[in-house]
Amino acid sequence: MAISAGYMRKRFKLMGIPKDQNGDNLRDAVGQLSEERTVISRPWCSVKVISSTDSVSGSSTKSQLTLEFTVRYTKQFDNPTPDMEIIYEGDTYDIASVINPLMRKEKLVITAIKRA
Repeated sequence: MAISAGYMRKRFKLMGIPKDQNGDNLRDAVGQLSEERTVISRPWCSVKVISSTDSVSGSSTKSQLTLEFTVRYTKQFDNPTPDMEIIYEGDTYDIASVINPLMRKEKLVITAIKRA
């Protein structure tokens, strides 16, 4: 079953360190490894809140927001690297998991946790 185009109305930025054709980090003009994150892609997606928890310890309050992004299948997301992160509505999210739910290469479900 194909994914309806109207289902994916939001966009996020996938940030990461750029790689060359061999999968190695790019080097700058001086020859040093580049550590600057750039926008890898801006896919259309649907977003769903999975959980939002608040915990109080002492005098501080910590909140954790977990979102689920559904995108069309692409090899970019199939094997995310630890340096990848998602920017959505001005907030930064760490990628917790990427699942191909039906194993048909139609869509990917990305679970991401908001950085504190």
